[in-house]
Amino acid sequence: MKIFLNGAFILAISALTISCSKENDIDVGGNTNIKIINASQGSNDQDFYLANNKITGDQAVAFGSATDYIMTTAGDNLTAEFKNIGTENIYASGEVNLERDLHYSIVLAGSGENTRIVSIDDNIEEPANDRAKIRFIHVSDVLPEAVDIYTSAGVVLASNVAYNSVSSFIEIDPSITALRIAPTGTSDYKDVSVTAFAPEKIYSIIIAGSGDVQTRQISHN
Repeated sequence: MKIFLNGAFILAISALTISCSKENDIDVGGNTNIKIINASQGSNDQDFYLANNKITGDQAVAFGSATDYIMTTAGDNLTAEFKNIGTENIYASGEVNLERDLHYSIVLAGSGENTRIVSIDDNIEEPANDRAKIRFIHVSDVLPEAVDIYTSAGVVLASNVAYNSVSSFIEIDPSITALRIAPTGTSDYKDVSVTAFAPEKIYSIIIAGSGDVQTRQISHN
């Protein structure tokens, strides 16, 4: 997983690396697939730009929602920018590396000085016929520590998922409709509901929120 922060930190890093890296080093003839996810609580609807090209078209992305996969150019050090809908006001920016013929989620997370872009490799191999496949993306500023995720019955689904990281995909019984999230090693649970999963579908559960813990369910197929 790759994490990119906006603001002065990015500028400082760029000043150190500009001599040895090429911005928007496009893989000519190479395409990749990206899903744009808005996990920034309190943000406006967002337009997304990659290498100075608007990718989302007329489909601005609201908090808790995502685009379908969009085919776009592959390359290294590609400038990624989220802008408030219909404006040139940059909400978050960074750089991403995208290999050809793969799938990625580009996640807008945090707010204020913690606003950032997280790029995640996606595994879109479908699960078994009677199963759903899920993973957890932890970008909640309210829980800046690792978390464990359980079913409401106490079965562990993922453990020690670090802040600004993603768990591995697992296959589950799609009848699960409630989860518990707790800082790793504690019983300080937060109960959250999820929409019923469907067999043979792939999901990311976004653990987000800057004011309180929010979860959002994103489908990949």
